[in-house]
Amino acid sequence: MPERHATDVPIPLSPLGELAGWYLSVRCGRCGHRVMQKVGDLATRHGARLPVWRIVSRLRCRALTRNGARCGGKPDRVTLVQGRERRKDFLIVREIVVLEDRPRITVDRSPRH
Repeated sequence: MPERHATDVPIPLSPLGELAGWYLSVRCGRCGHRVMQKVGDLATRHGARLPVWRIVSRLRCRALTRNGARCGGKPDRVTLVQGRERRKDFLIVREIVVLEDRPRITVDRSPRH
């Protein structure tokens, strides 16, 4: 299989090992907690050949609730983000939506005959 070029857009089938320099931005569907994690760290922990979609299906929220238990919710929005870390924030250069579970209302604006 040919190697990916640096400008290629990652897809959910992309192995984690091919996405060095990318981050996974995750929002919990239950409590709304947000985290960003380096894809390289995920590849080291779970294996470089694991596809993005598989790691997304395994994600669970680890934020603490008011009673001290873990939330455990599944993500409702996951994006692959490429950018630069700065002192107190993160500058996003590219963002690719991997999972979007919130319902959207779309309006059909096509003319009716």
